Amino acid sequence: MGTGVDSGEKMKKRLFIGTAILLVVAVIVIVTTVRDRESDEGGYKLGEVQVTTIQNLISSTGTLTPLEEIEVGTQVSGTVDEIYVDYNDEVKKGQLLAMIDYSTLDVAIREAEAKIMSAEADLEEAQFSFELNDSLYEKGFISQSELLSSRVAVKKAKANLITCEISLENAKLNRSYAEIYSPVDGVVLDRSVDEGQTVAASLSTPTLFTLAVDLSQMEILVDVDESDIGEIKTGQRVEFTVPAYIDRTYEGEVTQLRLQPEVASNVVTYTVVVLAENEDRSLLPGMTATVDFIVEEAENVLAVSSSALRLTPNESMLSAMHEQMEERRKNGSPRGKRAGESDTTNIVSTEGMPPRGAPPEGGPPPGMGSDNPDFGMIWILNDEGKPQPFPVKIGMSDGQLTEVSSPELVEGMQVITGFNGARSKTTSTESQQQRGGMGGRMGGGMPPPF
Repeated sequence: MGTGVDSGEKMKKRLFIGTAILLVVAVIVIVTTVRDRESDEGGYKLGEVQVTTIQNLISSTGTLTPLEEIEVGTQVSGTVDEIYVDYNDEVKKGQLLAMIDYSTLDVAIREAEAKIMSAEADLEEAQFSFELNDSLYEKGFISQSELLSSRVAVKKAKANLITCEISLENAKLNRSYAEIYSPVDGVVLDRSVDEGQTVAASLSTPTLFTLAVDLSQMEILVDVDESDIGEIKTGQRVEFTVPAYIDRTYEGEVTQLRLQPEVASNVVTYTVVVLAENEDRSLLPGMTATVDFIVEEAENVLAVSSSALRLTPNESMLSAMHEQMEERRKNGSPRGKRAGESDTTNIVSTEGMPPRGAPPEGGPPPGMGSDNPDFGMIWILNDEGKPQPFPVKIGMSDGQLTEVSSPELVEGMQVITGFNGARSKTTSTESQQQRGGMGGRMGGGMPPPF
């Protein structure tokens, strides 16, 4: 009985071990199959052909300033008696802004008027003396020199009267300077004085107010490095943002390139003036703007990720391409269907393309080598989910997206931009050399596969 029990337990152990081995083998087979399928069919990083706008930019920073700032000062000294405006107030031309104490100025006016009265009396006396001496001279009672002295006294009295009149005008003018008026329509940016403060205009004109003429338009003073200044032109379109509205993009235009260089830490920059509309007054003086000068722009063009043009096809991609070409030869099809249409060959159509080995119109010579950088190759997925090459003409690029064009290229096409797994990344150098070494830009002396 003991022997039978032992034999049964051994059989159970063997059955358990065998089942475990079968399970392990099954798991390995499943994992390998899935990995192979992912590597061959689903191991690609995909992007789409999209319609977009591509820009090449030069970026810098600058400071927002009003188009015109005016400093309003005073030409007379005294104590600020009253202030009628404050920060951010809108003012009109001729509006009274402030008043300086004018009591001493009124005294100066009265003093000038008194001097005029004295000068008029002196003139009257001198005129009377001259007339008297003139009659005495005619009768021979005085000499000619005495008559001349009285005539000179009249002229001096007249000159003194004129001087006193000028002093009165000057005193009245200084009195008018005590009233500070706005010279333009604008906005008060700064108020530098308070009521009761004494201002002295003996050495220089003190600034009382700073006015911005018009805030509906603003200027940005941008420092551009000397290495980039050659790309900046008057009339060039500009886009910029400010920290206060980081999600909003403003537009502007280059109006001036100032020739005076600025040198700081051996770095040479030039000031570029940008004009920007500010109808909603959201832009404020002194804001820091991050400015993008649009050097080159392509609007509403077909584009793919730049990595799609740098892609080096792996062995399975090259094999799929040659299988499709071989199938096309067997079927005797002179050309394939459009990409995305159902067909057993499903090769990119040559409609609109040159014959095998001939250059596209305006394009590179046969072979499309590295000396023809305007043409390249991308890989797309057809309806069967298989990769196939697609020759394109290359336009401008911003580093992330590149403009591409082809008669068969349409928006929404699935483009291979990379690989997901280490196995998918593995390429056969020998196979590539045998098949022409097809990379992103068309080269290697191999004609296009259409």
